[in-house]
Amino acid sequence: MRPLIVLDAAPFCYGPVSTLMAIVDHIPPDAADLVLLASGTVAEFAAPYGDRFRVIECDTEKLEDLERIAPLLEQCDLFISNTNPPGALFACRRGCPTIYVDTLFWMWDEVDREIAESVLVYAAQDFDGIGENRRRIGSHIRNFRVVGPLISTPPPSFGRRGNRCIVSFGGMESSLTIPGTTNRYPWVMTELLLKALNRVEPFDNVLFCGRGPVMHQLASEFGRPDVEFRFVAHQELIAELQRCSMLLLSPGLTGCFEAAAAGTPTVLLLPQNYSQQLQAATFAADRGWPFAGNDWSRIYPSVSFPRYMPEAEAIAGLNQVIRTFETDADAQERYVNMVVEDMHAAAGRRAGHTMRSGAADVAEMIVQVLAAGPLRSRPHRAAAGAVMERM
Repeated sequence: MRPLIVLDAAPFCYGPVSTLMAIVDHIPPDAADLVLLASGTVAEFAAPYGDRFRVIECDTEKLEDLERIAPLLEQCDLFISNTNPPGALFACRRGCPTIYVDTLFWMWDEVDREIAESVLVYAAQDFDGIGENRRRIGSHIRNFRVVGPLISTPPPSFGRRGNRCIVSFGGMESSLTIPGTTNRYPWVMTELLLKALNRVEPFDNVLFCGRGPVMHQLASEFGRPDVEFRFVAHQELIAELQRCSMLLLSPGLTGCFEAAAAGTPTVLLLPQNYSQQLQAATFAADRGWPFAGNDWSRIYPSVSFPRYMPEAEAIAGLNQVIRTFETDADAQERYVNMVVEDMHAAAGRRAGHTMRSGAADVAEMIVQVLAAGPLRSRPHRAAAGAVMERM
């Protein structure tokens, strides 16, 4: 009987689930049976991968949902949690062997000590400042490993790019940011980007992509024959990055890494959340990255979101900045002009950014942990199958 691995990713935009799927791609299909706990953006993103695992509906940020699947965790061989402290902590407290993947370790104000001292491996995705934060808050972390970008690296492409523009808003949604409620970022940005696109050499077509329900609403308001709005499966998006001539991208870290690896001319849009603000500022300060674009300090010079702020506090502040921008006609016009300038600048930056994906390394850690032998004692594995049948 194959080992049973339960997978968990924070339902925060697409970053945690996309990096988890990149890891899953490198786990041999016969190495283990996989179960994914999913809700919201995780369920939407992972749906096209359904042949790799069974999906159990569960919001792993909510204790009541986690309590419901506790019997499964008591029977599984390994729990893999991606950037989701509530899920990892719940598993650790039930004696479930756990590997923790942290895509944003470099920016956290603190790390949960119980998770840090309980997990088998703590795999942190590399980015600017990770060493400093390890010294600042991570000296007590058990078996800390730094891994490369957790991305699905596209195969080399030698064909010509088509005259096509992709606008990627990413997952947009989390417990702290709800499009249409905490702000109207997608609607305002769509209107402004369409204005900017009207001021440059026209593209044959434009694809806006992101969270499906939001794309449906945008399509009803802004759709036209040469502009499409829809959710795009991840593998399709990776292929589009190889073919399009311009990418306008909300600066999530995974999307930025993937765009750089594909050599796609890229403009980073104004950030939607705290991590995106920090990332956009970092990319702007380091000319080694092949991006054009701006963070919120270029629109409002007094805006400052330093590292190591509590995430909820920072996102609340950023939502307020976005809401101010939504009714600031002068700032919007300045931004449209910035986007036009950035698109001209990005068009000349076509070289790919050399990077090695760390997804295979994390998958190898998982395989090695399984190969080391049983991680917990229990009467029999049949109980796990019975638990899943009841869910």
